[in-house]
Amino acid sequence: MNRRNVLVGLGTIVAGGGAALGTGAFSSVEASRTANIDVADDAAAFLALEVHSSRAADSGFVQASGGTDGNGNQQGQIEFHFDATAADGDGLNDDAVTSFDDLLTITNNGTNDVTLSIGPDDSSYDAVLTPYVGSDRNTVIDGTQILTADGTDAGDNEYGSSIDVGFEFDTTAGDASQIETIVITADEA
Repeated sequence: MNRRNVLVGLGTIVAGGGAALGTGAFSSVEASRTANIDVADDAAAFLALEVHSSRAADSGFVQASGGTDGNGNQQGQIEFHFDATAADGDGLNDDAVTSFDDLLTITNNGTNDVTLSIGPDDSSYDAVLTPYVGSDRNTVIDGTQILTADGTDAGDNEYGSSIDVGFEFDTTAGDASQIETIVITADEA
């Protein structure tokens, strides 16, 4: 082996090693693009949240923050009130299980099927709040319910594009007054 062959051999090894290590990689890119974004009231959003039709006249426990427009369409965000502002009482019974059937209707206005889950923002109160389907307290909304994008009802756990929701509060399991936010989550199915 002569010196020229050794140099060519070493050059080939260095070039091959550099290609294997990916010398053209970057760590960060920031790019601006045009975006069209609209923000809608809960009732008109991709995941629509509406006061259930049976509760429209009784806005004590659930209501749209903006009320309704002249055509009866709900405006604003859904708010829950299970306290003294809700009705003549001061709140939920202590050491009791209280159910509220058909509080709201959730509709999938998006283009993908989604699974639905609902619960308190603090998981330590999961036993206190149980969401269920409509007035069927035996069918808990647990992330397996599917809201389809096309409105079809194809079988087990599929509810078409809409589902009615009720809440059960068990104050024997904890202090319901500590729940500050109810989180509604829709994930692509």
